[in-house]
Amino acid sequence: MRWKEQKGYSLIETIMALAITGIVAALAVPSYQVYMERSALRQVQLKLIALQTMQERFRLVNGTYAKIDELTPPEMEEYTVRVENVDLFTYTLIAERKGSQQQECSTLTIDHVSIRTPESCWD
Repeated sequence: MRWKEQKGYSLIETIMALAITGIVAALAVPSYQVYMERSALRQVQLKLIALQTMQERFRLVNGTYAKIDELTPPEMEEYTVRVENVDLFTYTLIAERKGSQQQECSTLTIDHVSIRTPESCWD
């Protein structure tokens, strides 16, 4: 008796392929999430620096720093921006992460002399 030539994959081969795919996905997803968080943090930093530049331009024209309603703050999905300690010589720009996630970089600040906090988030 002769065996017929097999066509297609066996059940074991299919299960092995699914197991390998699951392992690869389990390793890749956390790395992707870290990458996305780091990318969002860099975007917020760039937008705060752009807002700092807007503050300096405003002061050149008006002789004082602007309050948040006098500026056009950049749109951010994950952070809200506010300006504190505004007077003739100082200001502090603050970006706070929306939601209840407490992470090290959930609040970023930069002031009129480019002091950035927390320092570990501005590397």
